[in-house]
Amino acid sequence: MKANMKKKVYGIAGYIGSGKSMAGAYFKALGADFIDADEVVDGLYQKGEAGYEKIVQYFGDRFLRKDGSLDRKKIARFIFNDANKLKIINNLIHPLVTLEIKKRINASKAEVVFIEAICFLPTQIGALVDKILWIDCGKKILKERVEKSGGLMFEIIYKSQKKPGEINEVVENVVDKATFRRALKKVWDKWCV
Repeated sequence: MKANMKKKVYGIAGYIGSGKSMAGAYFKALGADFIDADEVVDGLYQKGEAGYEKIVQYFGDRFLRKDGSLDRKKIARFIFNDANKLKIINNLIHPLVTLEIKKRINASKAEVVFIEAICFLPTQIGALVDKILWIDCGKKILKERVEKSGGLMFEIIYKSQKKPGEINEVVENVVDKATFRRALKKVWDKWCV
C-alpha cells in the first residue's frame, strides 16, 4: 500500500555507480523531495537506533568498532560474499528502512518524492512507489566510476544487485551529464507534470 495516496512517489534504481544520486539531485532541483535509502540505513546504524540494535542483537559485537559504533565496511565484506548472509541482514534491516522511508514520505510537503535504493522488494520499498526508473549503464563504465570515486568491492556489490522486477522507464547514463539530464527531464515531464 502506498505511503500517501496524494503524492506521486517514484523509485530510482540502478547498479552501483550508475548515477542514481545524480538523478535524485536533479529531480530535487526540479522541486521533488529526494530520499536516499542508503542515508536512511546510515541513520539506522547509529548507536542506539533500531538498525544498530537489530545487528547487535543478532550478531553480537562482531561488527562493532572499539568506540561501539557499527563498522559498515566490515558488514559489507561479510554480507556481499554470501547470499545467505545478505538475506539475513536484509531481513533485519529492510523493514526498518521501509518504515522510515514511509515516515519521510508522509512528512514531505512536496507533491513528488523520489526514492533512491538498490532494492525495491514488492513487499517493502517497492510497495511505496508508483513507478521505478532504472538508470542504465554498461558494467565497464560503472566499474571505472566506482574505482575513480574510491569505491571498494565493485565486483562483489555488482553481483549482489538485482534489477527490480518491474521497471517503468529506463534512462541511459553513458555519454555526459547534459545528455543524462535531458533524458531525466523527459521522465520528469512524463511522470510529474
